Parts: sequence; structure tokens; C-alpha cells
Amino acid sequence: MKIIVISDTHKDLNNLRKVALMHQDADRFFHLGDSEVISEYLSPFISIKGNCDYFSNYPLYKDLEICGLKFHLEHGHFINFTNFKEYVESLKCDVFLFGHLHQKVELLFGNTLVLNPGSLFLPRDSEKPSYLIIYIDEETKELSYEFKYL
Repeated sequence: MKIIVISDTHKDLNNLRKVALMHQDADRFFHLGDSEVISEYLSPFISIKGNCDYFSNYPLYKDLEICGLKFHLEHGHFINFTNFKEYVESLKCDVFLFGHLHQKVELLFGNTLVLNPGSLFLPRDSEKPSYLIIYIDEETKELSYEFKYL
């Protein structure tokens, strides 16, 4: 299982399309908010509503089970980072994916892997736009990931 995760594209469909075309073999595509475009422009990405997605009807969060692992997706603009660890642990998910910060994050809170793919439009931690690939071995349920740059 191969999952592509992007965030914070802010109307830049060029980089979004580049990533989708480079990874046509992916099984799932997630956009973690602030696309600022309607869903028809985001195919094949499933999207979450970000703080700049004023005219979309995307959900604020999405919980999914993939290969027996519980995923929680949200943009992150409602997160109170003073109790971030407690919030993430309260969700009892295996993987917590969020955007909003425009910078890559990789943390482990208990048994929960916390990842932010950075931004495909205005990265704040690099000069290169970034995204994330998650791999899950469907037999062993083993998860691995890598950050990629355009």
C-alpha cells in the first residue's frame, strides 16, 4: 500500500499535479487542507478543510482504517499546541496526519506516529516544496515513510 500525503498547496495546482503524475501507482492520495480549490480540481486526492478553504465543503477531519491501522487526518488550525501530545493520544489512532505549519514534522507520541508533509507551495523549513509517502506492508502491517521534495 502506497499513500501520498500533501498539504498547503494554496491554489497551486501545478505541484499537486506533478506529485499525482509521479506517483500514479499510489493506492491513496490525501490532501491535508488549504488547497483553496474545489474538490473537482483535487482528484485523486481526498481532502480535509483548512483555514483557507473558505468555499469548500471538505470535512474538518477524517478517520480511516487502512490495512488495519487507524489514521486521523486534519489540517491542524484548531490544534492547541500546548497540549498537542495529550490531544493526539486522546484520538487513539496509529497515524496522525496534519498540515497547516508548512513544515515537516515527524514525532512519536506513545504508539501514535505524528506526521506533517510540509507544504507544496510555501515551505517554511526548506526552499524546496515537500510531501510525504507512506508505505504499508499489507501482510505484516509494517509502516514506513519518507519525505520527498520537488
